[in-house]
Amino acid sequence: MTGAANRRRGADAERRVVAYLRANGYPDARRTLAGDGLQPGDIDFAPGIHLEVKDVASSAWPSWRLQAVNECRGRIPIVVRR
Repeated sequence: MTGAANRRRGADAERRVVAYLRANGYPDARRTLAGDGLQPGDIDFAPGIHLEVKDVASSAWPSWRLQAVNECRGRIPIVVRR
């Protein structure tokens, strides 16, 4: 899969998680833009939560966990995999 296809797949997964959160009590859930690492994860939906979304065929749990922990800046790190 190409880089663009991977990004599209990841963005689609994030949109599905946002739709789920909005339908289940988090109407202000939104995707965040990647860049400087100051965002509260891939999705901003609740104070104090750092949510990373992964949509890949094979697990890379150790690196995902490390990414979430390194970027959480005091928030609770959560990784969601489709």
